[in-house]
Amino acid sequence: MKTLAIIIPVYNVEQYLLECLESLSAQSYGDFVVICVDDGSTDSSAQIIAEYAKRDSRFILLTQENQGIGAARNAGLRYVYAHLPQVGYIGFMDPDDAAGVDYYANLIYTLESTRAQMATTRDVCRFLDSSYDSAMFALRQPKTKGIIRKVTSKNIAHKIEAPRSVFTRALLQDLRFPINRFAEDVGFSVCAHALAGRVALSKNARYFYRVRSGSLTSKTHPPQEFFQVFGFVYEFFKKHGYLESYLLPTDLLRPNRFAQLDSSYLAQLQEFLHSLELSPSVLERNKPLKLALQARSLEEFIARTRSFREWRADKFCLHLTKNRKTIILFGKRLLDTSAALTPPRPKSSPSHQARARIAIIAKDITEAGGGERVGVNLANAFVECGFSVQVISLFSSNNAPIYRLDSRAKLLSLSLS
Repeated sequence: MKTLAIIIPVYNVEQYLLECLESLSAQSYGDFVVICVDDGSTDSSAQIIAEYAKRDSRFILLTQENQGIGAARNAGLRYVYAHLPQVGYIGFMDPDDAAGVDYYANLIYTLESTRAQMATTRDVCRFLDSSYDSAMFALRQPKTKGIIRKVTSKNIAHKIEAPRSVFTRALLQDLRFPINRFAEDVGFSVCAHALAGRVALSKNARYFYRVRSGSLTSKTHPPQEFFQVFGFVYEFFKKHGYLESYLLPTDLLRPNRFAQLDSSYLAQLQEFLHSLELSPSVLERNKPLKLALQARSLEEFIARTRSFREWRADKFCLHLTKNRKTIILFGKRLLDTSAALTPPRPKSSPSHQARARIAIIAKDITEAGGGERVGVNLANAFVECGFSVQVISLFSSNNAPIYRLDSRAKLLSLSLS
């Protein structure tokens, strides 16, 4: 059994840290060491780790001045390669998350069974503080070989974050995280994908991701953060000869809804791209880069690089929650309570009543109700707007009440009148 090193960057997480450490202490994989890198915390995080390390020698505390998550993880990697020659596998974890008891055992089993250099889990459970229960981490899961996915230009930038993966020691020998405070996972993961060539995927290694408002992923960041990550990937690809093998993650350079409000964004982007001195072949292979340099306005750049998913989001939307109800069909906004819009009630005359037919395709409907709930929510949204709703099941010629939808249905048709 090879030793596993788990690296955790720590910064002001005293409220959650102990839960993370306890979930690691209970891991069924027998040979591991946990390296906690305190990144200049101003709370009691370092003290919590120090006390825990006294009780369990598998936990190690390193400290440094505040430099960001990427720098903290790099400090852990330097420690592994300098002081722990017995380590064969390396994993990462965020200090406010937790791992199922078999998480690393199952992930490493998948890694070894497929003879891959990196394995990641597709079993990520999100939870809120209010729903925390330590018993959920104790659920045992069987080992599975998993599947192999070949790395291509289409999937190289897929969201595979470091905390949800395990890597061989050899793979990370020459790879480190970008030194910036946001999206460092993206740059690291893209480069790791390129190095590995293929990735083992497990569905039985459960990672628990805590959703909290104060995390970095819930904040907005300046475009320079994304530029730096893109530059990191470009230089890595250039150094290792991957520019002709894979496309660059150009999505990093497309402005989010906050950056779109910045009139200087396009000028900053063009200045950044010029600084990279991109060759004609790179620009030809990565069309969005060429379009960015040619664009005369930010609107033009966004329009010419819009993906099918973005086009579809503009034309079709079904968002039904307690606080927001939005329905867009073929670009026509039928309902939008989030914008304080109240659709008019239909007139009494049937010839003037709004009419629509909406098909909901649901796969693997069960008695627990999957598509049924979608149908009910959609119907109720229209009822609140004054429409009368008739629910028809394809498996029955009779009109069925909303609360008695046929659980075998694969297609539901809502006829509004």
